[in-house]
Amino acid sequence: MTEILVTGEALIDFLPEGEADLVDTETFHRRAGGAPANVAVGLARLGEPPLFWTRLAEDPFGDHLTATLTGNGVRPDLIERDPEADTTLAFVSLDPDADRAFSFHRNGTADTRLQPGAVGDDALAEIEWVHAGGVVLADEPSRSATIDLLERARDAGAVVSFDPNARPELFAGDDLVTTCRRAFGLADVVKASGEDLVPGLLDGVDADPARADPTAL
Repeated sequence: MTEILVTGEALIDFLPEGEADLVDTETFHRRAGGAPANVAVGLARLGEPPLFWTRLAEDPFGDHLTATLTGNGVRPDLIERDPEADTTLAFVSLDPDADRAFSFHRNGTADTRLQPGAVGDDALAEIEWVHAGGVVLADEPSRSATIDLLERARDAGAVVSFDPNARPELFAGDDLVTTCRRAFGLADVVKASGEDLVPGLLDGVDADPARADPTAL
């Protein structure tokens, strides 16, 4: 079995009942979400249960996320609980073409509070592949903690993959481009959609933007 470590956010998505703008939506359905959490669950279902380094609140939403992750086979060793923070919430709206828009409630929530060095060098030495999501790069200390992990993973010989999952509304100024480009420099593999390729993100990078968008192939 390949030793895989996934890191990033786990959050609660509130999905609208039907196609409606948030202004007009009265009924939502709760779902466990977060792109890295989805990757971790997907790997577990494929028979490669990963470690998942994330930080979850000690609130009912955090309890639901913990139960969902472990119930789907994700290894709990690096799932932290934070008694002083809330869970990130994302309210989703769908247009008639099923395109999504998000309204995030993420001010000092648990996933923004990952600490550098929480994954020790001894644990990292056993890891063959590290996958990180980009949302946690929006806030400190999770930004520094994630970059630190990717740097040490690369130095330890692990394959590093990165999903920018670009959410410009969560970043200040040019932080999205600056921070994601730093993560690109540490990654062996970058997975991106066409929507992730915000202006400036690929400046000077040897890549074909069309290959990032499956609809362009």
